[in-house]
Amino acid sequence: MNDDLKTFCPKCGAEMKINARYCMHCGYLNYNHPDNKKMQQFAKENDIQQTKYEIGSGSLIQNNNNNKGSINVSLSTGNKKIFFLFNLLILLGLVLGGLLITSLKYGTDLTKIINSTYPFFLMIGVLIYLYVVSFEIIFMKTNKMWWKALIPIYNFAILTEITMNSKWYALLFLIPIINIIFLFIVFYKLGKSFGYSGLLCAILFLIYIPIIAFTGNSFKGVNYVSDNEKDALEKEYKMFHVLGIVIVFVFIISLFVTIYSNFSLVINGFDEVKKYSYINLSNEVVTKVKKAIESGNYSCNTGDKIKEGEIYNFYSHYISDDFDLKLVNSDKFMINIMVIKNVDTYLYYVSFSDGEIGFSNVLDNEITTKSFLKTGNINIDENKKCIIHF
Repeated sequence: MNDDLKTFCPKCGAEMKINARYCMHCGYLNYNHPDNKKMQQFAKENDIQQTKYEIGSGSLIQNNNNNKGSINVSLSTGNKKIFFLFNLLILLGLVLGGLLITSLKYGTDLTKIINSTYPFFLMIGVLIYLYVVSFEIIFMKTNKMWWKALIPIYNFAILTEITMNSKWYALLFLIPIINIIFLFIVFYKLGKSFGYSGLLCAILFLIYIPIIAFTGNSFKGVNYVSDNEKDALEKEYKMFHVLGIVIVFVFIISLFVTIYSNFSLVINGFDEVKKYSYINLSNEVVTKVKKAIESGNYSCNTGDKIKEGEIYNFYSHYISDDFDLKLVNSDKFMINIMVIKNVDTYLYYVSFSDGEIGFSNVLDNEITTKSFLKTGNINIDENKKCIIHF
């Protein structure tokens, strides 16, 4: 052992040589010193536990009297600065990557980007990422390499090693039904290891995983740090907290934008959901009409095919009874696809009504919930009706 290595007194925190028999500041005995081993039988049990050596962790550098456990130097958790920068870049990639993909469709129109699905999927992605980061931190707090939490399947093996002391228990995750029960056992033991209620952790693990990661509770009374400094634990927790705050901030912003862009859906509830279902059903009918026209599997009461510049109507009752249109007030349901041929292209104008709300002659790719108005029956040209042949 290098005689010049420094550590800190577990009792008063003063700096001392790692091979010193006692602290020069308070006289506390170092029970890791060979000459003090015989004194253990006369020492209090708590004193011995304070200076115990954790196998594979390095040297004990500090002991807290606030029930947060001892602080041990460990080289088995990975570089925490790399951990911080890596996860910050991944988070930045989620934000900018999603924004770039969305801008390819909507350009730089901020209103369209806000009203797109981007904020919602960013919110979901950041929420999932919060749990990934939480497990990385939990792995470090249990003296495991943080990046092992990123490896599918293997991360389960490490998790069972942490809670059950063996990677082989991970095979139980492959057995149906038993894997669910075993998952609760794993989270029960994980919660207990960090001083939380095992039962609550097993039941509410989605809540407790970030709590275990970002709070100061130690793993079985031991905190593992990378540097042999007195304030190493505080520095590392500041790093964890900064990353956690950034993740939560991005999540809250994306949540706010999602709620803002879908405010009418949140307020009006069922009515908005019904409108979305009507739009989807209208698109389904339009798709089948398009396929029928492309394949020629249709006929009109005029006896000919669709001619350029003329208007033809595919009315809901004339399309087919094979449509599985699961609608409220289906007896009042009416939909018409007005088709106009323009050279080699076709324009599809949709009219819809359920007897209460609907829209009239809206281009198929421009239908939104704002297209709906209070409307009754749909008026169509009875002389130019068409039907699809299935």
